[in-house]
Amino acid sequence: MKQEGPRTFVYQGDEYEVGGFNPLDPTDKSIPALDIRHMRVLLNLLDFLDPIELDRTIKFSITKLTQNMGDGSSKCNGRDVIRNRRLLSDLSKCYIRIRKQGDPVFRSYRLLEAFNPCEKPARRSGVQSEIWIDKATFSPEFFQFITDRTELLKINLDVLNGFKGAFVQSLYIYLPAPAFHCTEENPFRIRMTTTLERVGKSVPKAKSKRKDIFVKHGENSVLNQLDGALVSCGRLRCRIEDTKDEKDYNLCLWTERRHKRIDKNDSKLLKAWKKSGRGADSFHEKIKKPLSLDGLDYKYLAAARVDPAGSERFLAMVKGLIGENQFHGIIAELKNDLLDPAGSENPVMSPTKILNFRLTQHIKSNPNSV
Repeated sequence: MKQEGPRTFVYQGDEYEVGGFNPLDPTDKSIPALDIRHMRVLLNLLDFLDPIELDRTIKFSITKLTQNMGDGSSKCNGRDVIRNRRLLSDLSKCYIRIRKQGDPVFRSYRLLEAFNPCEKPARRSGVQSEIWIDKATFSPEFFQFITDRTELLKINLDVLNGFKGAFVQSLYIYLPAPAFHCTEENPFRIRMTTTLERVGKSVPKAKSKRKDIFVKHGENSVLNQLDGALVSCGRLRCRIEDTKDEKDYNLCLWTERRHKRIDKNDSKLLKAWKKSGRGADSFHEKIKKPLSLDGLDYKYLAAARVDPAGSERFLAMVKGLIGENQFHGIIAELKNDLLDPAGSENPVMSPTKILNFRLTQHIKSNPNSV
């Protein structure tokens, strides 16, 4: 789904333009426009960040990036590696242009301040060398934008990578955020025509043809893939209904926030729990009772500048798994680290992300945590 020209939009009153332009030469048509394929790469690059070191610089092999964007296995398609090399090349050339609300000046920044490829001896037989990005540094302005946007998207990266096809991936990136606060009784409604236009897909004139795009292929339909897909705070749910004028269909979307039992294949916490040598039965035993955060928990979180919105279920589960004392101790440790001048200057990840990472690591590496 190729994008033509820069992407322009307004976010919290600020104007943004990304990709497809050269601020020094408006006639230069060689700067690539960015589309859903580039967005997937960017989201997966964020996975290489070290939230403990608080640094905007990452180092990775393109083979590992490709594996992460697949099913996470060691298998890696050579065509996918070549595709990702080209997409990274595009990103290394692109700019973001920002005009802050009330400021008449447009300011341009590179997406990546540094981008240093290198060839290293291959780690597997049959291949002579392997391309690494020895250093890739996000510009501060773009990094702030992309991390803020990722928080707002409310998506699950593993789920995004599991979808087959750019169209359903585009919908998954676009739809969970507006559905975040909606319920089955009061869903977010959007016409199919509008949805297709927003993700850059051609819109059939016939109403029935538009519906076919979402429902054909039975169990593997786009609608079935999206309905029940994990998002950051639960599951995305969707259905189709006629519009009031009966000239189109609405996609109706909402977020299902609570689950009696978490699928073993979907829970990162369960994977961390099992990584420590404990079984699934003990995990479900600890979380079967009602779990919630109380006033004292919220005081600890506020002191560490952690915004629990969208993470309440995760945080409550961790508290149930490791106990209140250890839960509060890890939050207090984060608060102290953020007060340290050496660690608090220009952190690259939000306190919420840092805490979630540390809690998961604690569960994974402490099999005796109560």
